[in-house]
Amino acid sequence: MHIREINDAAQIIREITNKDFGKLSIYEKISLRYLIIQLVEAAAAICIHILANIFSEKAIGYPDCFSRLGLKGVIPEN
Repeated sequence: MHIREINDAAQIIREITNKDFGKLSIYEKISLRYLIIQLVEAAAAICIHILANIFSEKAIGYPDCFSRLGLKGVIPEN
């Protein structure tokens, strides 16, 4: 489910960001902000799941989770 959320959010973000930022409506700007939050939360949920179920570790928060997966070579460290 989270992968679908990421793909859906990324597609809509691409559509919005292909437009000139100055011409975006307030609704598109607010939508863009929400979609980015949704994408990060979905990615973090996957990150926490991998860390807990594969490495038997618990993350303190989103940044900690991504840092740990980077140190383990699952994702790039930077």
